[in-house]
Amino acid sequence: MDTLLELMQAGLGRLAWATLQSLPLGALVWALCRWLPRLGANARCWLWWLVSLQLVLGLCWPSPLKLALLPATDAAPVVALAPQLPMSMPADGPVEVAAPMPAATPIALARGQRKARKTPGANMPMAA
Repeated sequence: MDTLLELMQAGLGRLAWATLQSLPLGALVWALCRWLPRLGANARCWLWWLVSLQLVLGLCWPSPLKLALLPATDAAPVVALAPQLPMSMPADGPVEVAAPMPAATPIALARGQRKARKTPGANMPMAA
């Protein structure tokens, strides 16, 4: 009796998984048949046979197919490298840092753009 119960539980599990896997395919075939009324009877028949074949294979096949399309690779952890800054002052004394570049002002940019333009109408004032 226990063996029959185990077989029934395994069969019901497979039936549930096969149904869940066939349901989207059946819905797709139904939608195609509904939205393409000019689809031939032969094509509709083949589509429904494919749905039934998928359901039967889902019931009878013991495990999912394992497709080795690409070899598995070991994923190396990504580490961002930051520049190493000295933690203490050098023995020679403080380090001199160059002065930063002055920021470009809108007026300086506008003057530079006017000089760069050599097109007719370059003498026209720029809109602000």
